[in-house]
Amino acid sequence: MPKKITILFLLICLSYLNYGQEADKGKIAFSSDRDGNYEIYVMDADGENVRRVTYRKEESDDLPYWSPDGKRIVFRSVKDTSYNIFIINEDGTGITQLTRNYSGACNPKWSPDGQWISFEASVSS
Repeated sequence: MPKKITILFLLICLSYLNYGQEADKGKIAFSSDRDGNYEIYVMDADGENVRRVTYRKEESDDLPYWSPDGKRIVFRSVKDTSYNIFIINEDGTGITQLTRNYSGACNPKWSPDGQWISFEASVSS
């Protein structure tokens, strides 16, 4: 029986869970199932101007984290047992998938210079 180990794909450093995070420009990214499925939303720091960024009915999107320049959001997406990391522009355009079928991929974070993304994943050996 294969032993399950956890590997951290480390490009910067270990970091903590973040369910909602504020960009330097005063906007907060968060996930919510208010529309029936977990999606990524953005709002002003005062709670005004809430708007949905992702529209992916087949996937649950969560764990958003702003890029240092406040223009992009990295997040996790889960469909069935497939966990992947994506990037999307603040306005919901330009979605890009970064990983393919990592088991348990989570906690995506930007490096301080915005050049790298770290995340955690589980692999079987």
